Amino acid sequence: MDESWIKLHSKFLNWGWYKNKNTKILFIHCLLKANWQDRYFEGVLIPRGSFATSYKKLSEELGMTTQEIRTSIKHLISTQELTQEQHTKFSIISIKNYHLYQTTNTLFNKRATGEQQQSKNIDINNNYYYINNILEKSFFRELSEMEKEIIKEWIDKYDIRKIRYAIRESVMKNIKNLKYIDSILKNIKNKSYEELVKEEKEEDPIELFDYDWLNERD
Repeated sequence: MDESWIKLHSKFLNWGWYKNKNTKILFIHCLLKANWQDRYFEGVLIPRGSFATSYKKLSEELGMTTQEIRTSIKHLISTQELTQEQHTKFSIISIKNYHLYQTTNTLFNKRATGEQQQSKNIDINNNYYYINNILEKSFFRELSEMEKEIIKEWIDKYDIRKIRYAIRESVMKNIKNLKYIDSILKNIKNKSYEELVKEEKEEDPIELFDYDWLNERD
């Protein structure tokens, strides 16, 4: 079971749908169900902040009718809390601004400063904070300002999945510096993500992007 968690600010009490019981319950349920990292479901990539489900399943999980589920989802889509992508056998529910409700590093909570608030705007998908948190947790230290700038450059240049791959390679070799990670990224620049996955599976049975191993360091 994932040891991820969500956080709700007291401002949630003033949220527009707070007094709508069904919509509020459904939204909190979606926050709890959303993936904290990318995963595959029936061959479909379900990104961080999203999850695969159906009206029937949500109805069973929440004890609400299918129509109540449908109406609540429409409410949340109308105010841009959620998006919904239909597939043949299921739907993908995605939470907008997922990073505001969930984080994997307590350091995130200790630095609620003006600089942090400004940095949140760097990437709407929270890629900057996601990579920053992984590195600080892996290196057991806070990154320098120069290192943070390097992360921003990576996000501009590389697929986020390649960055995670390079970090994993570095940490597994106990080489904890961004220069080495940068060299890996340059070496795999012309490789597709699918090629990296194939090579990894052939060489190492460990799940390619399973970051539960980071939690063992806590």
